[in-house]
Amino acid sequence: MEGRFPVEKGHLTCQRQGERVRLCLAVPGKGLCRGKLLGERGSLDLGPLIPQGECLCLERSFLVSTLEKQGCWPITGAQLVRPPKNPAASAPKGWSRELGAELLFQDPLLAQTIQNAPRPLVRPRPEGFQLAWPWNAEEPFPLPPLFCFAHVQSLGGQPYLVFHFHPGGRPG
Repeated sequence: MEGRFPVEKGHLTCQRQGERVRLCLAVPGKGLCRGKLLGERGSLDLGPLIPQGECLCLERSFLVSTLEKQGCWPITGAQLVRPPKNPAASAPKGWSRELGAELLFQDPLLAQTIQNAPRPLVRPRPEGFQLAWPWNAEEPFPLPPLFCFAHVQSLGGQPYLVFHFHPGGRPG
């Protein structure tokens, strides 16, 4: 099976190679978004697209049996999942907009990056603290040095990028 499906202004190409299916998703643009594979009876999160030049791309390979279990075989298309542009302004339960003394970052680059980022939500934890920013695919990533430490989490029904820190601001 080989196929090509339109996705926004880009496309998903699928190529069966024995018991595996190779997927390539490419769309023009920038920002943060995830790919979602669609089938007749279900869907499968493909993960985040990676910037490559003026496009966002991802490549994945799955066993046909895995796609069948997820209801995605045969493949019917794909879509991009983007966060809403205007996340809720109020702090979700358990979070605060008040920055406290727990935000003393020992790393100078991290301290400067935090100062230049939009105001986050804060939640003290016994093992440190967490910071969360509303996730907006149209805006720059708030903490580029910590991209790999971000977790997308729904807070108050909106997607947020959540970072975990140990005392002193060490990511983890």
